Amino acid sequence: MRKAIANHFKAYFFSICFLCTIVSSFGQTRSDRDWLLKDIKELPLPPDTNQVLATYPLDYEAQVIAYQNLHNDPSKELYVPGIITGRYGKGRILVVGSNAYLEPPLIQNPNIIRFWKNVFDWSGASGASAGFELPGFERLITMANTTNVSAGSLNPQRLSDNKVIFVTNEPAGHSYMQKLDAFVRSGGTLVYVSSLFEQNKNSDDPIFTTNMDSLLLKAGLYHVANPIHTRSTDDTLRISAVPKYLIVDSILSNLANYRYYDLFYHKGAEIVPLTILKLILFVAPKDIKAHQDLCNLIEDPANKYSDTASLKKPLVTTYWPDLFKYLNRINRDYLAYEKDSTYRATTNGEFPGMVPDNASRITRKLQIKFSNKWSGLPEPDSSFRRLYSTGLYVAPGDMVTITLADIKDTSRWLMAQIGIHDDDVSDANEYYRNPLNLVRTFNLDKRTLMIHSLYGGLLYFGIPVTDNGSGLNVTVAGAVEAPFFQMGKTTDKQWLQKLRQNPAPWAELATDKLILTVPSDSIRKLEHPQKLMQFWDEVMDANADLAFISRDRPHPERIIIDNNVKWGALFTVPSKIVAPNDRSLTRILNEQQLRDSGSWGHFHELGHRHQFDGLDFDDLGEVTVNLYTLYVYQTILGKDLYHARDGSPRDSILKAIKSYIAAPDYETWKSDPFLQLFTLFYPVIDTFGWEAIRKLNQSLRELYNAQYGGRNLSQLYKKNNDDRRNQYFVLFSKAIGKNLSSYFGKLKIPVSEEAKKEVKDLPIWMPGLFK
Repeated sequence: MRKAIANHFKAYFFSICFLCTIVSSFGQTRSDRDWLLKDIKELPLPPDTNQVLATYPLDYEAQVIAYQNLHNDPSKELYVPGIITGRYGKGRILVVGSNAYLEPPLIQNPNIIRFWKNVFDWSGASGASAGFELPGFERLITMANTTNVSAGSLNPQRLSDNKVIFVTNEPAGHSYMQKLDAFVRSGGTLVYVSSLFEQNKNSDDPIFTTNMDSLLLKAGLYHVANPIHTRSTDDTLRISAVPKYLIVDSILSNLANYRYYDLFYHKGAEIVPLTILKLILFVAPKDIKAHQDLCNLIEDPANKYSDTASLKKPLVTTYWPDLFKYLNRINRDYLAYEKDSTYRATTNGEFPGMVPDNASRITRKLQIKFSNKWSGLPEPDSSFRRLYSTGLYVAPGDMVTITLADIKDTSRWLMAQIGIHDDDVSDANEYYRNPLNLVRTFNLDKRTLMIHSLYGGLLYFGIPVTDNGSGLNVTVAGAVEAPFFQMGKTTDKQWLQKLRQNPAPWAELATDKLILTVPSDSIRKLEHPQKLMQFWDEVMDANADLAFISRDRPHPERIIIDNNVKWGALFTVPSKIVAPNDRSLTRILNEQQLRDSGSWGHFHELGHRHQFDGLDFDDLGEVTVNLYTLYVYQTILGKDLYHARDGSPRDSILKAIKSYIAAPDYETWKSDPFLQLFTLFYPVIDTFGWEAIRKLNQSLRELYNAQYGGRNLSQLYKKNNDDRRNQYFVLFSKAIGKNLSSYFGKLKIPVSEEAKKEVKDLPIWMPGLFK
């Protein structure tokens, strides 16, 4: 890294000098901190954690007043701002990250009282009129009236009657925001005390930014609803010297002179200045000086870095000059696309890929049949629109026409979606593709609609999970054919002669149970898709059997290949499974290899979809999932229980069990998923067979259907983890007809006396290995 930085230093010398000249005239003053922290010894955090939300500085005049350590290790630092000021026009803005400072006990704290009096002095409220939004500021009004402040209720129609205004609630409407904007711009002072935490705490639909940001951004500030008191051991905000990575001119100048790595990375706090730089580039108004200076610094007219984020040439995100040149290229693509819908992203390259200009554009009538019947598995929330494949692809820059057969369908909240890769992976250490969400959606609120995409992608139709219909008829004009195998509809002959060579860069292999979304290059030589997908159907049926749901699924599950997997090696959410574009892709497309040795990771993720989420106690999240994996290995691949997983032969498993029961410890047990699997489930399956697990799951299914039923998982989580563990113990005991008190006790898994009483009449059982 140091050598690479040195090699590039000369090329940036003049940019550095230019930037340093600029930022010196915009350096932070100390006046705001001097005013606001006068005679203050400390600023306590709210007693309830997570309440203080961060506001990031995006311009030179933003000044951090107090900041908080996110890190759970007090010897390390990860600071983000909790109180901050900014300038806009002739006015100024103060943001306080929590309205807990308006209520007891904090507002009774001498340092907080001193802080608010300092705010009155700093803002010019002393000896002048101040308007306070109600409800929210009743106690602060009382305090203000004991000082030289003419405090009263804020009249939104007469903002200019005040020197200072205090607001806390989410702004109501565009007109009010315009008035606030004019008030600050003409010289007024706005004190914004965030109530976002409280709003989200009491809402089923949390928001992550505030409408107030439309004004705050003009002052070089950005407030977000991510708590800065997440895991910290601190009980106060920090008011000592502000870290350099919270000061915009320091961040930009150290990006320019390449000292950012030494200054920020060795502290382990690089995520904060990196976030600030991304916000300056993508979110800050274009007329803010810091945005202009960053763009000048990372200007790359030759687009040298436009093809670096790929599997063949990943972009290492710790090298910020290249990173921001690439992000700037993405930003310029977006700006060009806003002006011209036929513009194609210059970053497409390998991912999501290109469509030949001479590829035929076709018109096709589609009849989409669907069911919103509950599958028995965890479902997305009620606002979700489930995707239905078309076998068509929208090339980047193409204009594709969608026509609904029935005008009444415009009221169904249907959508067309271009692309499937909707994960933002900007936080990854390496980019193997454009890291942003590459999907574009269009609400089908007109009978005929033109759709288009900067990146292109497979075409889907999204139908609300609450839709009561059973079909959708639509015509698509101008799309490209994708390789699309449909079990029961596509023959191997059709596949071999034409379909696998369709020109789109992404393909799908689909059954009624599972859809694989893969790069087209990976299936160009696939000769027997029917055998392959028959195997995957067998896997899905085995999972269905163990989960006690119907093999006839109302809608298929999805496995989507992505160059950058957002979480872990693979991950699962109710709407999809995402897997990497690596050697494992070859494995999941090779039927013989799958039958010989399986694919543990992909089977594991399918197992996650079939777990009884909310009934399993917390420790089993990565444990019961592998019951499904093992069941597939044994019933479909014919593998012995002790030879299903590579690296876990019988001797090593028995050794692990004996080692643990010689010195059992619950904390050790619950931190090791395979130890949990080996000690809690292997002896049961070994003794009673899979029928024991089937009986357990049958009991869990009855509860799951009754308590969840595809509606709201929060109902299941009303029971705390201890209650769910006790319930699991009782169900497990009854499933095998044995009292497992001694067994759980030997493993040091805590169970209540009440739960033990429920199974006291069953014969006690202990595996022979444990005696």
